[in-house]
Amino acid sequence: MKRPLIVLTGPTAVGKTSLSISLAKAVNGEIISADSMQVYKRMDIGSAKIRKEEMQGVEHYLVDVLEPEEEFHIVKFQEMAKAAMEEIYAKGKVPILVGGTGFYIQAVTRDIDFTEAQQENTYRAELEKLAEEKGAEYLHERLREVDPASAESIHANNVKRVIRALEFYHQNGTPISEHNEEQKKQVSPYNLAYFVLNAPREILYERIDRRVDQMLEEGLVKEVEGLKREGCHRGMVSMQGLGYKEILAYLEGEYPLEEAVRILKRAKEKREERRREAALPNGAPMTPEEESALIRESQFQKAEYKRMERAWKERIAPLQQTVSDYEAGIQALKSERKQRSAALQQKLFEQFKMLNYRGEVKTLCDIFGQTVHKPPPAGAGECAAPKLLQQAYLHGWKPVAMAEFWWGESPKTEIRHHGHYYPACKGKCEPILGHMLQGLEVDESPILKELQSGKKTLDIIYEDEWLAVVNKPAGMLSVPGKEDVVSVYSMMRERYPDADGPLIVHRLDMATSGLLVVAKTKQVHQNLQAQFKNRSVGKRYIALLQGSVSQDAGTVELPLCPNPLDRPRQMVHTGYGKPAVTDFEVLERKDNRTRIAFYPRTGRTHQLRVHAAHPLGLHCPIVGDELYGRKAERLYLHAEMLEFTHPVTGKRISITQKADF
Repeated sequence: MKRPLIVLTGPTAVGKTSLSISLAKAVNGEIISADSMQVYKRMDIGSAKIRKEEMQGVEHYLVDVLEPEEEFHIVKFQEMAKAAMEEIYAKGKVPILVGGTGFYIQAVTRDIDFTEAQQENTYRAELEKLAEEKGAEYLHERLREVDPASAESIHANNVKRVIRALEFYHQNGTPISEHNEEQKKQVSPYNLAYFVLNAPREILYERIDRRVDQMLEEGLVKEVEGLKREGCHRGMVSMQGLGYKEILAYLEGEYPLEEAVRILKRAKEKREERRREAALPNGAPMTPEEESALIRESQFQKAEYKRMERAWKERIAPLQQTVSDYEAGIQALKSERKQRSAALQQKLFEQFKMLNYRGEVKTLCDIFGQTVHKPPPAGAGECAAPKLLQQAYLHGWKPVAMAEFWWGESPKTEIRHHGHYYPACKGKCEPILGHMLQGLEVDESPILKELQSGKKTLDIIYEDEWLAVVNKPAGMLSVPGKEDVVSVYSMMRERYPDADGPLIVHRLDMATSGLLVVAKTKQVHQNLQAQFKNRSVGKRYIALLQGSVSQDAGTVELPLCPNPLDRPRQMVHTGYGKPAVTDFEVLERKDNRTRIAFYPRTGRTHQLRVHAAHPLGLHCPIVGDELYGRKAERLYLHAEMLEFTHPVTGKRISITQKADF
């Protein structure tokens, strides 16, 4: 009995996305994208990728699974689509193949065999040498002798395809054209329901133009700029997609933006006209004559591009040499400046002779030589605390108490609130104060005291023979730190002495309470970590913010990285920060406080705390956040809900533990 398969295809902007969602809900289906661009990560706008909120809870496959530098072709799509279909069938659901790439759809519905001749290095090298010595036409004539049909459909300049066809004949003794025709005649192994959406040409073209304009408004140029910064170039398969190659050409100065937009709109219209003709389930994608014409057109455009590229390179070469000479001179001056600056800085640091209460003296170089930094960081010794202590010791005074507070506006990279007290920074002041406070009677660290006085029991919310979910209390470490104190790991290791693997699947900040997953086997641990890594785990946090958030819902996108001089504090940095995205929903506003739900899409350190407190985020720190706000009896942040796929049973599990505030 044939298994069911639904196909929904048609040109761009015809309404496939919304209809596919309704169809999936009606038939208990899940969607496989047959789009050659939506498969790539960070290529959202130009591919008109479906948004998470548009999915309405319907599972989508082959969306956001490949990096832009990875190749994606018909064979890879077929393999991935078949794997996705098997997963959907295993759930008792119906796969729905959605997209406008007709050949991709046919590869699945007809189960086309893409078996090619295995590469024989000697024979291939022989053919390549012949092409080089006697020309492409000679090789094409050899193909015509054994496979006239392929010779008609493959242009002589397409040497790669000519060689592939000759390889196939060499290994199998039959023409590849016969193999392809046999594949076209194959009856689908599936019980197909094939739907082709269409619209009048003028309406379709109007929608395409409108969609292109919308892409530009949403930031298509910025998206391509970001990909270009990552190292993406037009030689990549991903950057050949409509929208990306045109904007990339604009960014590289080939033509103005208006021309790029015009080319893009016309190219989309031309492509969709071809797709209209190719969309029917029983029709061939295009005739051999059409394919041959397209190949010739492509070859001409490629040759023209190469000619223009050579001409511009010849014009640019002498200018580039001049620029290179200047750049070399600039680099030499920069290097000299760096060396002189470092020597001067070293000399200055040697003049900083820091006292302690015992009267012992150390230079900054001596102090930081015992740390991981080795050379003192810039600005070391310039903060208020070391200066005040130095002044006291020089006059024979005994310091009694001291605290530092921030005055004025917060810097852009860090979060500082006017009038709030802050501890000494880890990178600069802590090593210096470690020396300068010697000889004085100093109170025990309140952080260490908090660690030692934390709760020593754990509530098990869910447990089976493979995993457990615990409710971590605020103030308990997820994993052991430098101090020998109780952590979730130490308690779980005691509870499950025979468990193999690392146990703790993910972490929560010490101050954060809530759900934490524990794996009892190494295999389960690896599976769950992979789910966290590919962002298939659903998470919801509840927090109480100081202040009133104006928006009812929204998204915060601020890139984060560690502050190297003040760990564990994180900072917002567009250059070095990693992408961090948080969705939020306001639940209640009362007494200048906001109860809020966070749905993090990424899992950066202190992500929710920084996104809440930063002026470019919600600008309302979490109550009790002593790093980015003001200290209270606790940090009012709780991991309320976790949703994941059970590594053994395959069932989707959702666990909730309400916050106690």
